Amino acid sequence: MAERIEETFVVGEAAHLWVSNVRGSVTVRGDERGDVRVTAVKRLEGRGDPEHTQVRMHQEGDRVVVKTRYSPDGLDGDESPILNKWLDRLRGARVCAVDYTISIPAQCRVEVHQVKGEVQVTGVDGRVKVNAVQGAVRLGEINGRTQVNAVSAAVEGSGWRGRAEIDTVSGPVQVASAQLARFKATTVSGDLALETTVDDAGHYDFNSVSGDVTFYLPAGRGVESRGSTISGRLRCDLPHEFTRRGRGGWRATINGGGPPVKFNSVSGDLLVQAVGPA
Repeated sequence: MAERIEETFVVGEAAHLWVSNVRGSVTVRGDERGDVRVTAVKRLEGRGDPEHTQVRMHQEGDRVVVKTRYSPDGLDGDESPILNKWLDRLRGARVCAVDYTISIPAQCRVEVHQVKGEVQVTGVDGRVKVNAVQGAVRLGEINGRTQVNAVSAAVEGSGWRGRAEIDTVSGPVQVASAQLARFKATTVSGDLALETTVDDAGHYDFNSVSGDVTFYLPAGRGVESRGSTISGRLRCDLPHEFTRRGRGGWRATINGGGPPVKFNSVSGDLLVQAVGPA
């Protein structure tokens, strides 16, 4: 059983979508229409409390706010945002799962906060920011700035352009077919893989405690690698020359050199591999 809720909002060029969900999924797709169309499906089975699980939507100028709230005590999340936030966390097991499917103008700015479940965003030219705790984050064909903060969620991306920042604790990260001029990633124990074209003026920074990082470098392109680590190492299947190598890290010219690739770790390794035809 499920309850279906639909709303449409007319927005302008400065469109901004803000979504907060506790359990369930959030799917956002960019298209050529000039409105924001939201479909929310509240699941009524399981341990959820449908009576006190609320789906709220409203518009503030060009900003559309969509959120799931659990209010067993009649508290209004808009009037008590801090208290309601902690109630959501403490009573998360009683919140019904809500699945959101949202269509937006391609240039819309997107911000999604999800506790448990899947977040999927595709075909967006505006800035995309996702905060996730558990589940999966899948972002495809993002042409603006991309930011992801995750705890144990797996992050998958493809077709990113521009610049991206990822901060994760333990979930794996895989980004493919990207065209990024700037990329910064921080991970504690999750492994990370990035496949991107290399911009001559680009910067690519990786920070890891114990997770390994794989950088897929287009064949025929080079980079300058600088590593700072306790026990990690550089592993590279392309022609390379160390200009400094020893305890604490390295400096290396890979495939003739190019933009900087910085790597900081405790025990994680940096792997640089060629991809595509030579």
